[in-house]
Amino acid sequence: MPRLIGRVFDVLANLDQVTIGAINGYAVGGGWSIAAAFDFAIAVEGAEFWVPEVDLAVAYRGAPAIALAARLGPWRAKEAILICRHYQAEELFAMGLLNRVVKPQELMRAARE
Repeated sequence: MPRLIGRVFDVLANLDQVTIGAINGYAVGGGWSIAAAFDFAIAVEGAEFWVPEVDLAVAYRGAPAIALAARLGPWRAKEAILICRHYQAEELFAMGLLNRVVKPQELMRAARE
């Protein structure tokens, strides 16, 4: 599964067109990796992001880990990956890692905009 997530990440990150991610609920592990690959990311209020791999004794590495570190910065990436810290969409928006946070019923409209 980690290799598949890496491939999906690579495809999304290297597309010649703009990509928009609409995140509704949880973006966990590979889901957060995929969300980090989009050019624009919009999440619903209360959406949660975390990397559970260390808790599951699985290595989190490769392009997704590098991208997460590039987006979060080295200290926050270590916190996310090694401590398995949960982040709320609002917190990631405040850190500049999401483009928008919207109410659930507004998600698809916001993504289409």
